[in-house]
Amino acid sequence: MGILRNEVCLITGAGSGIGEALAYAARSEGASVIAADIKPIAADFDIRVALDVTDSEACRSLAREVSKTHGAVSIIVNAAGLLSHSTIGDDDYDDTWRQVFSVNVDGSKNVIRAFTDQIIERRGRVINLASTASVLGSRCGSAYAASKHAIAGLTKSLALEFGKTGVRVNALAPGRIETPMTAPYRDVAAAKATYLDRTALGRYGRVEDIVGPFLFLASAQSAYVTGIILAVDGGYIAN
Repeated sequence: MGILRNEVCLITGAGSGIGEALAYAARSEGASVIAADIKPIAADFDIRVALDVTDSEACRSLAREVSKTHGAVSIIVNAAGLLSHSTIGDDDYDDTWRQVFSVNVDGSKNVIRAFTDQIIERRGRVINLASTASVLGSRCGSAYAASKHAIAGLTKSLALEFGKTGVRVNALAPGRIETPMTAPYRDVAAAKATYLDRTALGRYGRVEDIVGPFLFLASAQSAYVTGIILAVDGGYIAN
C-alpha cells in the first residue's frame, strides 16, 4: 500500500524539478499530496495551490484550508527555492540577497510556522532542501550559499526545538541536479568539467536520485533520525 499511506504531505516548489519529483514519489507511496508552487502546476495532485512562500499570511491561509479539507499535514517538504550566482561586487547584489533569503530562508520558516500546530498534532516530519552549498563555500554565489547555510542551521535548531514533540526535522543536500533551474549553469563547459572531475560518481545528479533519500526521511524508516543534513551529491563533498 506504500510507505506513506495515510500521510498528508505538503510540498512547496512542486511545479517542477526536485519538488515535482518528490510530489510524484509521495503520491506513489500512498500519501495525499498538497502541491504548492508560485507557478501553475500541471500535474494532478490532491490539492494544487498557487503559493508565494514569502507571503506569511498566504501560508497561514493555506494551513487553515488544509485543516478543513485534510485535517492536518504530517509531512512538510520545503522545496521552493531560488538559485543565484551573484557575487558581492555586483550592482544588484543587495536586491539579490534579499530575494534569495526571502524565498529560501523566510519561505521555509513561513511554511513551518503556519503548519506548526498540525505537524505537532501528527508527530510529523519536516524536510528542508539544503545543498552542498550548506557546508561549502561558493566562488560565484555567496548569497545562495549563505541562504543554504541558514537552512542547515534552521534544520538542526528546529530538530532540537521540536524534539520532545516527536516531530523530526531533517534536510536533503543535493549536489548539482539536472533540473530546469540548474540548466544555465550545467551547460558551461569549463564549469561542467571542473564539477564532474570533483564528483566521485562522475556525473550530475538526476531528480530520481533524490527520491530514495526523501522517502527514507519522510517515512518511519528514519524514526530515530533528526537534525541531519543528508548529502545526495555523488560524492562531491567527500572530495
